[in-house]
Amino acid sequence: MSQADAAPPLRLLLVDDDEVDRFAAIRALREAGFDSLPEVEEAETGESGLARLASERFDCVLLDYRLPGLDGLEVLAELRSRGIEQAVLMLTGAGDEALVIEALRGGAIDYLPKDSLTSQALAAKIRGVCRVHEARQRVREAEADLHRTVEQLERAVQARDSVLAVVSHDLRGPLNNIQLALDLLRRDAAGEQRELAIAGIQRAVERSDRLISDLLDVSRLEVGQLTIQARPCAPDELLAAALEDVRPTAEHSGTSFEVEVAEELPRVMADRNRVLQVLDNLLRNALKFGPRGGTLSVGARSRETTIEFFVRDEGPGLDAEARAQVFNRFWQAGRKHGGGSGLGLAIAKGLVEAHGGEIDVDSEPGKGARFFFTLPQDLEC
Repeated sequence: MSQADAAPPLRLLLVDDDEVDRFAAIRALREAGFDSLPEVEEAETGESGLARLASERFDCVLLDYRLPGLDGLEVLAELRSRGIEQAVLMLTGAGDEALVIEALRGGAIDYLPKDSLTSQALAAKIRGVCRVHEARQRVREAEADLHRTVEQLERAVQARDSVLAVVSHDLRGPLNNIQLALDLLRRDAAGEQRELAIAGIQRAVERSDRLISDLLDVSRLEVGQLTIQARPCAPDELLAAALEDVRPTAEHSGTSFEVEVAEELPRVMADRNRVLQVLDNLLRNALKFGPRGGTLSVGARSRETTIEFFVRDEGPGLDAEARAQVFNRFWQAGRKHGGGSGLGLAIAKGLVEAHGGEIDVDSEPGKGARFFFTLPQDLEC
């Protein structure tokens, strides 16, 4: 075997207060016939050995039972209480064999009486201790992997249940409306009633279609299949188009708009339809939580190489816990102001990030909320 392929030297810590015993142990290690000579560090007390073990990793620790201050068993107990994993070979003296079981229970992997401390016995014990420690580490890693897998499966089941709950809840409303409208039509409704029934069916179909589209968008975002076709777009034109789409809803609630757009803003590189989807989600969210007859502020401004868009409402605002969850899927569905799938803001976040931008919210309870996101400027214009 070439020098480059040689195994790295074992790193050992010898914790023993007896200088003669330490010398004998080190001599035995040098004569033990390892593939590479071990690097041996020394500590004379349990306290100093514990300090080294708390900050460094060793392949094996040769720990004397009889130590001043903290003895070997107390060092093992401290290692266990601090969650420090080390491969420990306990060195015992004459008459200490009765303490072996206690040492093994305390975390030592094996033991060696000092009167049996030959180079061959020491080498065999150290190799055995290292193999057992490595096996334990692999078992712990496998257990950790299994635990993570179980957690992922549990989250997947929770996500599935959330989807089923949202779909069953949000589709039930439109289906009920369609059924009521059909009942009205079956009674040979004519004139105004017939038009109301047809309009109700149309609204129910549109609401169901929005939910299905939202679910599909979430799925595409999760697997990275949602495509963005970015082209130069004028920020003021994007805002104007988005406001026009929600104007009927705003007029119904008596909400007015304040538009704040800086002059001569650079264009952004964006997928127009997807950005309008983001703005629509933010605007409808603001209309839902803002007071009737209130004012929504919307606008855009330049920020270095990006353009920041914002929507500010006069609603109840968000506390720190809500701010941390507001972009999570389905979060809104559990709020008393529900009325939606709770997917809109999650989709908005995914769409903005797909453009290479960022989205966030500034808010305090009782002071409204300001949602804002950035899009990259068209640097070639």
